Amino acid sequence: MDAALAETVTTRPAAPVKHETLAAILREFGVKILPCNGPSIGPRQTKAAATLARLYRIGPDHLRDVLTVILESENNRLALVKPVLLAVSDVLQARADWWQSDASVWLELFDRIDLLELHGATKRGRAAVPPRHAIAAILGEELAKMFDPGRPHYRRDIPDPRPPAPEKPLERRLRLTETMVETLRRAVPGEGGRLVLPSWTPRMTRAALAVRGLAVDGDRFDLTEEGRAAVAHFRSNC
Repeated sequence: MDAALAETVTTRPAAPVKHETLAAILREFGVKILPCNGPSIGPRQTKAAATLARLYRIGPDHLRDVLTVILESENNRLALVKPVLLAVSDVLQARADWWQSDASVWLELFDRIDLLELHGATKRGRAAVPPRHAIAAILGEELAKMFDPGRPHYRRDIPDPRPPAPEKPLERRLRLTETMVETLRRAVPGEGGRLVLPSWTPRMTRAALAVRGLAVDGDRFDLTEEGRAAVAHFRSNC
């Protein structure tokens, strides 16, 4: 387990939960809360309402980061369960420097991890280690291989036995949703020859495009050079 993960995770003092604001964040991500005694959860559904409120008390942006890591990765939209939510939260707090330095690396890693399968595997050893901590330890180790490759345990000489995968379409390589693609198609000219996102672009869409290196981070609507290339690509392939 990474040394930072071995320390107790400290958080800011809990603030009163504003349910309207929490509900608004869940709407941004299309997350629906089901009753604990209700049917099995589907994509973007969860029964972990108390856990989501707990993460919101750490901070609204922290909750958004946790949901982004899980829901913006491939095949993990069923993983909104308590141990996974808390494990991802632990790792984000312990290695905030890695998330802030390159969030896209996190998303690439989580594209290759089936969080539900990992949860099932760690549940079998819950008598020794709670699933939350086991999942956090595994995720921390995998992230360390990408952000700290000089660690002794990391071996670069192990060949990958899998054949090279066929190249994915641009929207799959960049993990773009249909909303993001349509927003890029509708980019408009700005001052000084810039290309900018439409003024109605939601904050979360701008943030998701910024994480992927297609838009300037912050409150501006400017597209990066990669973003302008993506606009040209999508407009030529309508």
